[in-house]
Amino acid sequence: MNKRTFGIITGIIGSAFGAWFWTKRRGGAQNAAPLTPAREHGTVIFDNTPTAVEGNPL
Repeated sequence: MNKRTFGIITGIIGSAFGAWFWTKRRGGAQNAAPLTPAREHGTVIFDNTPTAVEGNPL
């Protein structure tokens, strides 16, 4: 394994570790935020959707 290959592999492993560490730190702060209850999922998109009027095709 030459220096170039070693550098590429080291960069890939370092990037993967950095991404994992960054998401672990960020995830802790976002877990404290309140989540939307399951009963409210999917209601907002339908509240403002216009309905089709009979006799007026789309």
